[in-house]
Order: sequence, then C-alpha cells, then structure tokens
Amino acid sequence: MTSSMDPPLAYHIAEMYSRNWLVAYSGGKDSTVVLDSTYRYAVERKGIRLAVVHNEELLKSPPLYKWVYDVLNGLAKVGVEVYVIVPREDFISVIFDKRYSPPGHAFMWCTARMKERPTLRLVKILEGKWVRFTGVRLGESAHRTHLIRQRCGTT
Repeated sequence: MTSSMDPPLAYHIAEMYSRNWLVAYSGGKDSTVVLDSTYRYAVERKGIRLAVVHNEELLKSPPLYKWVYDVLNGLAKVGVEVYVIVPREDFISVIFDKRYSPPGHAFMWCTARMKERPTLRLVKILEGKWVRFTGVRLGESAHRTHLIRQRCGTT
C-alpha cells in the first residue's frame, strides 16, 4: 500500500524510540482513526511489532460490541497481537456496590481504574520498551481541550 500523505512525525519519533507499538482501541472514532493510521504505517514499514489493547468496560451496546470485536478479530487474523483486558469489577458494580459517584470533570476515577492501570500492567508483562498510542481529540469539549494543551503543550 502506498500513501500520498507523509506519515505523521509522531511515527518517526516513535520508531526511533521503540519498534514495539501498542495502540489503545475503544471502538470510538478517535481510537479507530489512530488504529487505522498506525496499522497502515506499520504494514508499510515492516519490522514494527504492533499490538492492540482493548479495555473492556462491559457497557457496550450490541452494535458497538459487534463492531469492536469484529475489528479485533480481523486484526488477529492478519497477525496483530490483540489483548482484551476485562476489569475485576465492572463499571456499574463500582458505582452501586462501592458507592462511587458517576465519573465527571471533578472525579474521573474510571479512566485510571479501568484503562490506564490495567494497560500499564500489560506493558510490564510484555517484553521490551513500548510506545503507546491513544486517540484524543482537541475540541471535543473545552475541558478536554484545556487538559490536552496543559499536558501536551499544544496550542
């Protein structure tokens, strides 16, 4: 496959750091774009170990569930390493049994508990250094835009 677009600079930088790439995939628009772009680049470049991690939150509607697992199965069939992390506690149980409030701007417990920490545990099990790719969108909300600019220094 040849592309008429130059690959993003981030891929060149990531490739200098490590040839092990882990893409976080939720099935949403942002992660689908990142997965597609990263997969295409890895196929063209050869020698990049591509893996995909999906953190199952156990809240998907049936059409989204089918979409996500069709994509993951398709990737596995072409040799991409696919990891699905199922939480010890599901989202609803944490809210009702542990009496956590639903996540919001002031208390975003679910991201760390159900995505970031489990993914870090996976990376520790995998051999070598890994570059992690996650899709986030500027402009999705004023709060998210502020956080991305604060953390990543984008203008």
